[in-house]
Amino acid sequence: MKRIHHMIPCLLLGVMLLAGKADLYSQMAIDVEHNSWHPITKMRDSGKLKKGIPDGEWKGWYANGSQRYLRTYSHDKYERLRQEVKKHPRFIFIPLAIEAKNDRLKLDRATDANYSLPSAPFEKCLHDGLYINYSEDGMMLDSGYYKYGVREGHWEEFNTTEQTRLSGAYRHGKKTGSWTATDKSGKTRSILQYNRKGELVHQKFYE
Repeated sequence: MKRIHHMIPCLLLGVMLLAGKADLYSQMAIDVEHNSWHPITKMRDSGKLKKGIPDGEWKGWYANGSQRYLRTYSHDKYERLRQEVKKHPRFIFIPLAIEAKNDRLKLDRATDANYSLPSAPFEKCLHDGLYINYSEDGMMLDSGYYKYGVREGHWEEFNTTEQTRLSGAYRHGKKTGSWTATDKSGKTRSILQYNRKGELVHQKFYE
């Protein structure tokens, strides 16, 4: 009997290799450490899944070994958010849940794995904590914090088209107040002003 119990984890791992990991992870009511590799044994990504939902810090790397991203997720807050949406509007306090009452697609997009990571080994997730993207040469592209699936507080964002860095604040997932756009040399290119609805109301350019 003991031998059979020892074989169960091995059988589960074997099945994972033969089937889609995302589907299996979502069906298993256990915590799973996920790791994947680039060719020649270089780590691609690493993180933990709790009942099929990513939980805690996840990291990813380019094939050259440099870090590609850092994500922070919360399984518990994902479940809490799902329950919050079901409540009467008077008793909903999480910003994303409030918006989901009027537009369910906002919740679907915010919790969709494709919104978070390419080829993610899970289907649903909730950002909650530090979020960073890096270029292959090690430059930080985007960085900031999520709270219950929406951006909150100070953020740095890199516009690859215009090669400018934007810095400013989010409130409940919407840009607010003054944002500054600087070029690679650190020179200010423009100042953008947003209202509490996240609408751009004024922009001043500098030469």
